[in-house]
Amino acid sequence: MSGLSSVLLGSAIAFTMSIAAYVVYLGFDGQVGRAYVKAQRAAYAHRGYRYELTATGGDCDSFGVWNEGERTCSLTGDIPLDSPILISAKNITLEGNQHKMVGRESSLPAISLILASGVTVRNLAISGYRDGVYVNYSTENTLSGLVIRNTERHGIAVENDSNFNTISHNEILDTGMHGIAITSSHGNFVWANELRNTRDAIRLQAAHHNYIVENLMEHNRIEGLDFHSSNSNVVHGNTVLDLEAIPIISQPPHLWSNFLDILGRGNRYAAYDEPAEGCDDVDDDGICDEPYEFPGGVDPKPISAAGRVTSSPGRTGGIQVTRSKRD
Repeated sequence: MSGLSSVLLGSAIAFTMSIAAYVVYLGFDGQVGRAYVKAQRAAYAHRGYRYELTATGGDCDSFGVWNEGERTCSLTGDIPLDSPILISAKNITLEGNQHKMVGRESSLPAISLILASGVTVRNLAISGYRDGVYVNYSTENTLSGLVIRNTERHGIAVENDSNFNTISHNEILDTGMHGIAITSSHGNFVWANELRNTRDAIRLQAAHHNYIVENLMEHNRIEGLDFHSSNSNVVHGNTVLDLEAIPIISQPPHLWSNFLDILGRGNRYAAYDEPAEGCDDVDDDGICDEPYEFPGGVDPKPISAAGRVTSSPGRTGGIQVTRSKRD
């Protein structure tokens, strides 16, 4: 077989596999989708899954109140110990009302979105599970107002064509692995989260066209932002306050294919935001006059310590930088 034939055959196989995966995704309302959800339910039941939220409420009455008109399950107290929740529905809300969800012996995520769409999970404190929230083959969901800590693995994990989800205004700390991990998923909007004491604050693996905007990262053990084979992501207005951890790393080293200076503004780094560190701001525009170089790439327009980052909602980030008093 010639080299060209091998390439064409490989491309055909890859294309067929991608179509098969897409059929599974599109099968959400069809036989394939239902079979997948049924298999997931069976697996979760076998491993210790306890509750499920559905389009009509499901097990909501076990720990909250179901509002049919608003399709919302509102917690009235803390979730019982080691009681993970599965959500495989469309357009429902889990309102935590600042209650707690604690796991000690569960090997599952606290909340799993499997083939879910338009689901909102908000205002809940989660600790002790494998992951805080696990998103798999799920699109256009919103995770906000969550406090996630002491997880075995990730704070929030987004995998397998889980696209166009919004992850905003969450606090994630003390995780065994990454704060937010996005794998093979695209177009997600990660905005205004605080990530502390994780391995890598935000990790992208084969993830493209995501928006990583105005997040705060500090006291993380390895990297602030970690890119693996991920391209065309918008990454700006973030604050990386770790002096020892590498702020951003890209493997393979092709960070140039991600966008770190949208609207002429990049990110702020604790190791490069003062004149003594090389960040001069002669024109007082809140932007360092020289780029910041680090393993894997360059931020052309790093933000100075005297710069203040503000944003407006939207998938473009709407980042503006103005002068302010020093932190």
